Amino acid sequence: MNELSKADLAKISAAYGWIDLKCYPEAIIELNSIPDHLYLHPKVVAAWWEINCSQAEWVDLLKYGTKLLQEDASDPMGYILLAESARLRNNDHVKDAYEILRPIADRFSDALTVPYNLACYACCLGRVAEAREWLQTTFKGARGTEFDGYYQGLAIEDADLKSLWPEIHQISLKSKHF
Repeated sequence: MNELSKADLAKISAAYGWIDLKCYPEAIIELNSIPDHLYLHPKVVAAWWEINCSQAEWVDLLKYGTKLLQEDASDPMGYILLAESARLRNNDHVKDAYEILRPIADRFSDALTVPYNLACYACCLGRVAEAREWLQTTFKGARGTEFDGYYQGLAIEDADLKSLWPEIHQISLKSKHF
């Protein structure tokens, strides 16, 4: 895998800034200025995924998740993007997203987005007890890291986890830990 230069990372960062501002043509210009040989770099693909997600380009979303997996199956981002792509297309297929991520959860136990997303998917599927376990895994994995409290903050506002909000709010009043 080719490494991104500081200039390339700055272009990706600028693209995300434009995405946040909903200025997609400017984000596309930033990403198009990255050399072609870096097109399949996970960070570049993830930025393209964000643009397509914002513009509801579901077929392209699946394409980017698949490309990431083809480039590097040892990177959980491909699975995460593929699962979210599956979820967002065709009337919110949460079960499809769950079935993409669940088999790789143990393999990528250090990628906290995997158990967090599984918590969201399980909760949407009515599996609240399982969702609670995935959320506990996420919070415990984040404890003592730069993400300590980050996922808890997300969970408090994540509509997918609405069934667990009372518990999450109670815990947040007591401590940062679930």
